[in-house]
Amino acid sequence: MAERTFGFRTRALHAGGTPDAEHGARAVPIYQTTSFVFKDTNDAANLFALQKYGNIYSRIGNPTVAAFEERIASLEGGIGAVATSSGMAAEFITFAALTQAGDHIVAASQLYGGTVTQPGRDPPPFRRGYHLRHRHRPR
Repeated sequence: MAERTFGFRTRALHAGGTPDAEHGARAVPIYQTTSFVFKDTNDAANLFALQKYGNIYSRIGNPTVAAFEERIASLEGGIGAVATSSGMAAEFITFAALTQAGDHIVAASQLYGGTVTQPGRDPPPFRRGYHLRHRHRPR
């Protein structure tokens, strides 16, 4: 039997989540926790070494964010997605992934101030040395 392909509206509601086996709830719960329990020290070591997928600390990721990322990837036709907590964080990971020392980024002159100053303020391990070149709109 062929695997069923769900439509956009169904995926918007259900992608990234599975019904709760214990309670039967359909909606993804909001996990309001900062930390997670490990089976033992070996389990913790594997998680922190990124040898095993799982949750360590909510600022890194949690089941609620993972479900959101899976849902966005499904809706956009991607193989994955990354959620950030701010627009500046999203800009940083984009610039860090796509640029290297000496690169130039062409951008509108009306950018948010933090976007303009970010290239020179990256922490040293991530410093790229890229420059924003402003394109002025003709009047």
